[in-house]
Amino acid sequence: MSAGGTGTGARKSPGRNVKTIAVTPEAHAAITRRAEAAGTDRKTVASEAILAETSRRGLVKPSTKEHQIQLSKVLRGCDLFHFAREILDYDQLEEVPHHAWCQELEKRHKRSLWLEPRHTFKSTIFTKAYPIWRLLWNPELRILIVNDTAGNAQAFLSEIVNHYLRNEKLIALYEQIYHTIPLNPHTAKSKSIMLTTRTKNYSEPSIRTVGALGNIVSAHYDLIIVDDLCNIKDRESPAIRAKKKLWFQDLPSILTPQGELVIVGTHWHCDDLYSHIINQQLSPALADEDRYYIQRESCYLENTTCSRFPTIFSDQKLQSLAEEKGTALFACQYLNSPISPKEQIFTLEHLHTIPKARINLQNAEAFAFCDPSLGANDFSAIITLLRYHDFWIVYHCILSRMRHSQLIEKLIELHQLFQYRLVGIEANSLNKARSDTEPCTFELTLRHQQRQVGVSMPYELVWHSARKEARIQDIEPYITNGQLLFLESHNQDYPELIDQLIQFPAAAHDDGPDALAGAIKLLQNTQKAKKSVLIPRAH
Repeated sequence: MSAGGTGTGARKSPGRNVKTIAVTPEAHAAITRRAEAAGTDRKTVASEAILAETSRRGLVKPSTKEHQIQLSKVLRGCDLFHFAREILDYDQLEEVPHHAWCQELEKRHKRSLWLEPRHTFKSTIFTKAYPIWRLLWNPELRILIVNDTAGNAQAFLSEIVNHYLRNEKLIALYEQIYHTIPLNPHTAKSKSIMLTTRTKNYSEPSIRTVGALGNIVSAHYDLIIVDDLCNIKDRESPAIRAKKKLWFQDLPSILTPQGELVIVGTHWHCDDLYSHIINQQLSPALADEDRYYIQRESCYLENTTCSRFPTIFSDQKLQSLAEEKGTALFACQYLNSPISPKEQIFTLEHLHTIPKARINLQNAEAFAFCDPSLGANDFSAIITLLRYHDFWIVYHCILSRMRHSQLIEKLIELHQLFQYRLVGIEANSLNKARSDTEPCTFELTLRHQQRQVGVSMPYELVWHSARKEARIQDIEPYITNGQLLFLESHNQDYPELIDQLIQFPAAAHDDGPDALAGAIKLLQNTQKAKKSVLIPRAH
């Protein structure tokens, strides 16, 4: 069974030597009073009290000293990583990188997207250990586990139930903290469970499961974990991708105001749900509370062919997997890159960069290309390209969903900053024929706003006749030979543009690379015009 799948994964049989102690109601009241007086949470005080009482009463035999140490680690810091390893016996979790995953997960981002390679124990941490750990310290939580299929979601729950019913170390914790077992075996169900520690009267259980496209209305949850909602079916079917994105739109609505949405999976297609979430982050209208923490990792360490998970995948094993799966499937499952390296036209290794501090804008000539969006789902783009000595430099980029009026405002604002020599505006998306001599609405608005601000921006409309893919491919030689430079800080200045370039031709959106191709063509045309000027001889 795969480590990150729905089976038992990294779990080994629970220990049998841990004794338990009962904490009386009076002790619980004292714990609560101490916590309030100290201004700390009950779990810290409870942990200290339990450890002290365990030691005082000598309930742990010498043969269980190892278990006592393990229990101490978990209770003193309530660290998710050690809880998963020492209490839940997921001993194949490694300090690197799993501890870092757990530490980031403990920050409880309101929304988070984790794209990790297959078989790296992501389900073990996010979908099995995390709900158990959260419910240990807050038994009132309502948790929903989502998977592409209801059966897989129920398999996750089945393993969680096994912990509650058979893991004596976990049962010991519940008896020590709540003086009760966590789950009544007679009430455990395949689709949902209600813990015995719940005190509030909610209609939702402690944990419920659902498959993609399942009914999710009339419920509210404090934590929703979406595990592998996308799979190979999403790679092959546009209809399935569309259905899942539509279904997912309703998921945040059943989250409580302070709730947490955790999505974990593997990237299958440039237009799958995960890409949809990533692209949403580009919208300036997106509220901060709706933005995602996003982590996307490859099986390789950055810019190397060395395994990020050496205890799981040796370098030789990864090479074997690449040959077995084929480049496209390996790229999806292990690189989290829906396009395989062999199909890539642009790569990070081919980008030539320059530090921004080395550029003197006074000695540069600025050009811009503006690509207005065709509709609400497309991105508008403005690329600022510098002619600097003998090089072209991608200095600034805007990629965002915005109204044409907002785009014009931004274009004028940038002109005031860069004093463009010329701005190209793609006319294909403005519904303006080349033979039409009357200005279109976009032009009229542009002229009006220029008058209001008191600037005159030189621009020309550009009609494309070649296919977009061909236009973008034409810029590859300039990138590879170093004629076109990118800022050394491109990951901070325009990461979306770089992402679209790297994912081309499989990217869900390519508005940035297309605008870049337009800017290069515009600059080249001005160079040709300059060379064609005849200077009369002196007589």
